[in-house]
Order: sequence, then structure tokens, then C-alpha cells
Amino acid sequence: MRVVGLGASAGGMEALIKLLSHLPDNTGAAYVLILHLSPDHQSIMDELLAKHATMPISIVDSITPILANHIYIISKDKNLTLEKNMLITHPRAPAEGLNLPIDQFFHSLGESLKEQAIGVILSGTGTDGSRGVRTIKEAGGLVLVQSPESAKFDGMPKAVIRLQMADKVLPPEELAKMLADILKWSDEEHPIENILPVGEKDTGSYLERILREVHTSTGINFSGYREATLQRRLANRILLHRLNDPEEYVELLRQDDQEIFSLQKDFLIGVTRFFRNPLAFEALEKEVLPKVVENRDEDEIIRVWVPACSTGEEAYSIALILSRFLEKNKLKHDFKIFGTDIDNGAIRLASEGTFSYNCAVDISDDLLFEYFTKESDFFRIKGNIRDKMLFAVHNLLNDPPFIHMDLISCRNALIYFKPLAQRSVLSTFHFALNSAGYLVLGPSESLGEVKHAYVQVNKKWNLFQKKDKTQLPYQSRLRSGSPSRRPEPVRTRDIKVKDPVSPPANKGTLKDPFTKYLLNTYVPTVLFLKENLDIVYIQGDVEALFTFPKGISSFNLLNMVPEEQGMIFQDGIEKIKTSENFVVYPDVHFQKNGNAHSVDLRFRKVSLPEGEGIGYLVELLKGDKSPEIPKQIPEEIQRDNLLKEHVQVLENKLKQADRKSKDLVDRLESTNEELQASNRELLAANEELQSTNEELQSVNEELYTVNNELQIKNETLTTANNDINNLLKSTEIGTIFLDAELRIRRFTPAIRRQFNLLETDIGRPITHFSSTLKKIDIAEICRNVFDTLESVEQDVTDYQGKHYLLRILPYRTEKNMIKGLVINFVDVDELIKVKEQIETFANKFQAIFEYSNEIIMVLGKGEIITRINKNFGGYPKEKLLKRPLYELFSAHEAKKLEVTIQKTYDGKNPQEIASTLISKKGEKILYNGCVIPVFDQEDQDGPVNKVIIMWQDH
Repeated sequence: MRVVGLGASAGGMEALIKLLSHLPDNTGAAYVLILHLSPDHQSIMDELLAKHATMPISIVDSITPILANHIYIISKDKNLTLEKNMLITHPRAPAEGLNLPIDQFFHSLGESLKEQAIGVILSGTGTDGSRGVRTIKEAGGLVLVQSPESAKFDGMPKAVIRLQMADKVLPPEELAKMLADILKWSDEEHPIENILPVGEKDTGSYLERILREVHTSTGINFSGYREATLQRRLANRILLHRLNDPEEYVELLRQDDQEIFSLQKDFLIGVTRFFRNPLAFEALEKEVLPKVVENRDEDEIIRVWVPACSTGEEAYSIALILSRFLEKNKLKHDFKIFGTDIDNGAIRLASEGTFSYNCAVDISDDLLFEYFTKESDFFRIKGNIRDKMLFAVHNLLNDPPFIHMDLISCRNALIYFKPLAQRSVLSTFHFALNSAGYLVLGPSESLGEVKHAYVQVNKKWNLFQKKDKTQLPYQSRLRSGSPSRRPEPVRTRDIKVKDPVSPPANKGTLKDPFTKYLLNTYVPTVLFLKENLDIVYIQGDVEALFTFPKGISSFNLLNMVPEEQGMIFQDGIEKIKTSENFVVYPDVHFQKNGNAHSVDLRFRKVSLPEGEGIGYLVELLKGDKSPEIPKQIPEEIQRDNLLKEHVQVLENKLKQADRKSKDLVDRLESTNEELQASNRELLAANEELQSTNEELQSVNEELYTVNNELQIKNETLTTANNDINNLLKSTEIGTIFLDAELRIRRFTPAIRRQFNLLETDIGRPITHFSSTLKKIDIAEICRNVFDTLESVEQDVTDYQGKHYLLRILPYRTEKNMIKGLVINFVDVDELIKVKEQIETFANKFQAIFEYSNEIIMVLGKGEIITRINKNFGGYPKEKLLKRPLYELFSAHEAKKLEVTIQKTYDGKNPQEIASTLISKKGEKILYNGCVIPVFDQEDQDGPVNKVIIMWQDH
């Protein structure tokens, strides 16, 4: 038997009504409704849905066996799981905790029924259900989702769609049709185990063709995956399209590109969550991480690879415990975690670093508050962790591995690969690990043929350490496959580097040798500089003094001379900034390639031509070209003095900087302390607000469901109230509703014949009004009814002579409590008149019956004598009652009499009769009579009910 889990929250009532009203009652499946109900309000969900569903509905309060074609609703204060076709109840999570009933049931549904499980997500806020559907998908079941545009609240549907877990996304009415078709198709005509029978001769042929179509369109080769896994996923796709055999599905793939990508998503089995198997992470933190950081330099980065990471929860889990481990042990090591997967969509989600709100169930509170921030319905990983993550699309079977890894965690991925692919992947991991690196596999996985290359660290959780100096044949490509398609690398633009500054080319070439001679002989070597010592122009030969940089660099003197000479140039520029005089530095020594040179440096400020602004001219004067220095030169600075001045300037600047830095540090420390205090307060307030917000959100969902129920109940009550109002207005029965103190609560228009009441009289005691009735005290009778709680009925008459039946009875609530009285006045005037007429007619008939000279005999069914006025045939009339008439006559006479009576019945007309009766004394008595038919007074054309025979004896 298949079980369908229906998960809904706020706005789910409307979706459930639409779905159940379109669902037949003979699908052969059981339906379990998991809703966010308020534990403080009695749910009437079963009553509301019963009007729209054709299947029996029950609320599960205790352990219940599950039956086909039944609907089960979660109790308001319980959670449900499914085990061996039994619904097991569990206490609801505490009010301050996070209650996720849909996730809990869907998880048990997938584990219990495997590929027979079906999960349906309907309208609701939040993300409850998005974790549970992963288990259903991993087990091979189906996940159907309400389309967000048709949902009153689209939070839950969008959370599942974002994870790419939905097999179909449809409005509720179409979901019902899809469910009915799937259940009928799979259970009656095409059982799921027969859709793709494993072991048939053509199994390989159609599967190979399907995988070839997927490989051609997506670039992913699934030939290394286990066929049984692929066939289960393939069976679901065929089931969703209700096809007869795989050949039809092959044809569908050739026509529908979207179906190819849907099938690829199902093949990839992207199922993961934070801290899956928490004890495995505990073992990793205690047994592996201390060894990883042991004897490691602080500047050496820890490298971790998490292949097949899906949406990244496994990679982030390792990052969290690694970060916590380093902080706890006060270690300053940095780390980098590489998360890879073949699914581009999953890697995109992993890179975002946002996870649904219900992920908090899997993460301890300390890690959640330390490394996550709350955003709407999502948690976002903090930047200090996200910056250490690198996610990339990578095919384990085809692409080159990451290398120099200290730890590789690949859990629950190898179980989907064939043995050859497993060996290839394990060989790849061995190649990627550093010496003595660690490998983590899933609980159901093993090293197989490569176990000799590892030492087992933890047997239960499959923690291994690579043996030193072991080698395996590294297979970078699986032979049966080909490299996966990758996005083309981003093309970088060519970077154009600006050429270093060089002297402008002469517009004309000096062909005059005399001019050249004069320039070389009398013009000194000069430099035109900017304030930052960039060279603008060079005249003369400076290669013997300066070292020109190689490669791409700027022509700045600080890059071309030793530090000591650079200080002289800086000091010379500084001195002539504010002066028009020369500054001369005599006998400055330059050394290059073992050759020493001594020159005089003369600085002056100049205005550069063509709007170049202010520049600085430096003349490099050698002894033979050094002109006599003019008398107005104010100073010549010795080298020692220069150094002393420079040191003094630097010391002054250093003292000023030191004073400023101390002052700044003091202010920063004060500000930092204030900010830390404020931050602690904000963190505490934020945690309280987050907790309060979570509680309010949960309460809001529950209250919305309660409000939805009450709205539907209110509509029902409004309809019932309208019906009652119309009934009271249309009836001729006068009715007054009184409360316990005999105050008028309500009355019908017909009551105005007994009491002259207006709408404004509601709330006034009935004792304030006089009635049109004779000789009756209504108030006294009402008090007696209250005292005895016994109804009263009596005939009453008004002053106009009209007759009414007065009926006073207690007003009882649903809980059998007395809340007032109901007074009814039924008009029986016509009835009394008819009764009087009947009594008159009866009296007349009785007089005729008693005093007639003829014998009058009334016959009932079977011609039994029911009434007779005289003795007959010598028999006393008392002895004749309740005797059949035919017993008094002979057989011949009885037959004649029977024929005559039957003619009366058939013809509905009187019949003459003559019969001879043998009296009690043996005398023959001749009776002549007439058989008269008796009709119903209301239906003269109807059948004859009885006959009357009037006899005369002769």
C-alpha cells in the first residue's frame, strides 16, 4: 500500500479542500495530513474537510494502523511518524523549540516506504518539509509541489522548488488528478517493480540509449553509476508520464529537452544536510583534526576537499567544526575547503551560503549563533567562514583532482558508483592526499582493493589515514567516460602597460658636429624631476651613475640609486621647494659595477615649458665641468650635516607620529570597549529577538490555521443562521426564545398574534407584556418549567376565539445545559373546527349505529368483524368481535359472500347480497344486505380501506 504525505501550513486549508474534493475514494492509498495546528485550540479540521472528501477522516491521537482509502490528520499536540504501516504519535516539541512536523513525518515516510513514498507540499510559510523531501527523493519516492502562484503563501513550495526536489509543480486540482493517475497506473495496471524489470535481455539496450541521450544533451556521463539506482529514478520519470514501456520514454527524451534535464537531476541524487550522522563529525573533530594540525607551521594552510558536496551542507559542517577546533585550542592556522559537485545548480546554491530555516534542527545552538545570521526565512553563513570556502563544478569520474589535501570527506557518494568507478575515485583520492592525509567515507562504503594503502582510524565511521610511501595507479579519467562539460574560462583582456618615461625624440637630428661637440663639452649632465623624484627629462650620460630598472617599472630615482643618495635627492628637493636659491651638495659619491664616481649636485626650482608646471632641475657637475659657484649661493651642505638634519627631521616626525598614535590608540581602545559592550548587548538582544521572532512565526502559522478553520466554520454557521432565519420568518408558528431570566432573546414574526412585540423589545422580560390569550399566566408556567425541567403543552384560546397549542420547553445547549426557554404557539384553530365536525359526525354515526333496526357490521382487514351493533345469527355481538365473518357461514355461502365483498373492493360501489346463515340453534336464517365501501376522507379516489355490511333478516 502506498502512503501519501500531505504537508501544509498557513493557507493550506483552501489547497486541501481543492485537492481532496478532486480526489476519488478508491485510489488504494492512505493519506496523512500534516498541518501546523495550534496546541491551544481545539481543531475542527476533520469536520471541515469531511464536507469535501469522500474518504473517511480521523484524527490520530494514538498509535493507529494505517488503512487504504482513509485520511488521517495529525493531532494538535502530537507529531507523527510512519513505521511498518503504523502511525506512531510523539510528543510535540516544546513551545520554545523549533517544531517541524512535516519534516519529521516525511523523513520517516521515505525511510519506511522507500520508492513507494509520495510527499506533497502545499501552501505555507517557512520551509518545513524541505528537509523531509530530501529523504523521500533519496529513497526513490516522488515529490509533488503546489505551484507558488496558486498558493496563498508560497514559502514552503518555493523552498522545495529552490532545492530542485520537485518532480511536478501543479495547482491543487491538477495535483489531485496527477495523484489519482499515478496511483492507478502504478498499482493496478503497471506496478512500479514491473515498469523496468531488471535482468531482461533488453535492459542494457534501452538504458544505454537513455544515458547516451543525457550525455549528449548535458555532457554528464552516467555510465559509471549503478544500474539499479538509475533504473529506480528512471521508473519514477516513466511513472510521472504514465508511459507503457521504456521505449516510449526514449522517444520522449528525443523530443523534450526539458525532460532530459529533469532526468539528469533525478540521477544526481543531490541529498545532504548539516552534520549528517553527528557522531561521525564528533569522531572527526576528536580523532582527526588534532593530528592534522600537529607539527604544522602556523603559516601552512590546512586544505580540505569535499567532493560530491551537493548544496554544500557537508562542506560547511566541516568548516564549522574546524573553525571551532582552532578557536578552542587557540591556534592561528588558516584553512581552505574545496567543495565540488557535478551539479551546477547545486554548486550555485552552495556558493550563496544561505540555507532554509529548518536547517537549525541539525546545527547545535553554539555553532548556529556563532557562524550564522538570520535573514527572513533563511540562515546565512557568516563571511569569516564563507571566505574560506571554494565551490566548483567537478566530475569525480573524469576531471583532474585537487591536490595537496590534508583531508578528503566523500560520504555516501561511492555507493552509487560501479566497482570500476569506485576504484578510480579511490585512486584519485589517494593521489590528491598529502602524505599521512585523512579520508572520510560513508558508513556503508569501503576502500575495497585500495585498503592496503590506508590505516583505519575509526572503524564505525570509516575514518582512514593514508600510509606513507604508498603508491596507487592514478586514473585521471574513467575509460568508459569522457570529460564533463565545463564553462569556458573567462577571457581576460590584454593589459597594456604604459611605457616608462623617456626623453622626447628630437624633432630634428643635429647633423652639425660642432654643435654636438659644444653640447658634450660645455653642457652639464642634468635631470628634470617631479616632486616625487620621477624623471621627466635626462640630458647627458647618466648610465655610469644610475642603475636602470628592468621589466615594467617607472623611472623614479629611488629605484635607480642607493638609499643614501636617494636621501640626498629627497632633501635637496625639500629645501628648494620654498626657495629660489640654489642648493649644492658637493662631492656626492656614486658607485656602479665596482667603479666610483664623485659629482657635485646643484638643485634649483624651474618652471617647465608647455604648461607642465613646476619642476626641479638637478645638475650633476664633475670637476672638469663644474663652473665657479656664484657668490649668492647661500650654503653648501656637508654630507654629515645632511645626515644629521635628516635624522633630526625623521626623529621629530617619529615623535609626532608616536604621540598621535598613542592618542589614537587610547581613543580607539575606549571606543572599542564601548563598541564591545554595545555589541554584546546587541547580540543578546538579537538572540532574544530571533527567538521571539521564531516563536511568533510559529504561533502565527498556527493561528492562521485556526483562523482559517474558524472562517470556514463561520461561513457554515452563517449559512445555517440564514436558513433558520428564513425558516422562522416563513413558518406560521409563533416562537419566543427566552433566557434564564425570562428576557426575550429572539422571536418569530408570527408571535405578534399573541404578543405585540417589536425588535426593540429584545432583552426585556416577557412579564412586561400582556398577551391576547384568555385565562393564562405565561410567566407562571415558564417558572414551573424552569423548576421541573418538564415540557408543558396545552390548548389556549385568544379573545377572538382562535385556538392555539401552547408548548413551553427548556432550551438545552449542545452540552445539555439549560440556558432558557422556548415558547411555541401553533395555530390549531382549523384543527379544532375539523375535530368538532368529526365529533359531530361521530355522534351522529354512533346514534345511527346504536338505534338502527338493521344489523350494521364493520369489517376490517381479512374481513375481521371490528364492530357490530346487534346480535347476529343467534350469536351475541360481544362474541362476534375480532372473528372472521366467513366462519359464520357455510363454505358455499362464505364463497358467495367473499365474491361480493371483493367486487365492492374492486368496483368501489355498494353491492347487494343475500345469504343464508345456520344459527347457533340450527335454524336457517335468511339475511339480505348491502356491502358499502368505506374510503379515506382525504382521498375519495383512493383504495377502499374497509367495508360496512347492513343486514336485514327475514
